[in-house]
Amino acid sequence: MPRDYDDDDDRPRKRRRRDDEDEDDERPRTRRRPNRHDDDEDEQPRRKRKSQAQTRQVNVVGIIAMIVGIIALIIGVLPCVGTFGFIPGLIGVILGTIGLVIAKKSNGRQGGGMAIAGLSTGAVAIILSIVWFVVVGRVTKKLDDVADERNQIREREAEVIKNSAAPSLTAAALATAVDTNRAKAEADYKGRVVELTGTVYRLELDSPPTIQLDAVGDWVVNCNFPTSQTSELRRRLKIGTPVTIRGRVEQINQRGIVLKNCILVN
Repeated sequence: MPRDYDDDDDRPRKRRRRDDEDEDDERPRTRRRPNRHDDDEDEQPRRKRKSQAQTRQVNVVGIIAMIVGIIALIIGVLPCVGTFGFIPGLIGVILGTIGLVIAKKSNGRQGGGMAIAGLSTGAVAIILSIVWFVVVGRVTKKLDDVADERNQIREREAEVIKNSAAPSLTAAALATAVDTNRAKAEADYKGRVVELTGTVYRLELDSPPTIQLDAVGDWVVNCNFPTSQTSELRRRLKIGTPVTIRGRVEQINQRGIVLKNCILVN
């Protein structure tokens, strides 16, 4: 029996759904509108990342470290001067480390990529400079050993020359013999030990030390000494000093007469 309602009651009536209507009603149900508060929560990380990207600062120390490291690397790969790449490489490593510390403390506001690049290139430059230092050191030692060996040979040769019998003549007489008959002079004196008397015309006390004796005309006599006698020659001789020298005639050519492994007699 239907329920009676008061005519004066204006309240909305709730309509009862029938069972058949529930089964046949296929109308889409209205979805719950998402909460605006949820959207705000999703947008917060995006806004934070966007804000960090907009406020990212330049890592000046990292840029300087990268530039110094590249310069050090260029120097390090160059032959002969690669050893000088150690100092800029070390500076690049130090600046790169400082740049990384600054980037870490900035909470993402500054990047560390350039600092890493400066640190890496500086480290490679240091390694290359060490390699060059070892190579140059070994080559220098080898050259010194060769020079010492040659000097020892000269010393032994000078000792032989000192004890050898030798014709005594002046530098002018030797030059005159060469100027008069070069072929005969070469046959008589080339390869032999002679004792020359003359006047110092020029002193060249480099390696090897050389004394040039004044001779006849355009001819000069160059006397090469072992390096060990440099200090004695510097102490005893000067230009214009009369001197007696014993040595082996090595060359006779257009440039003059050359004596090797000479010793100073007086």
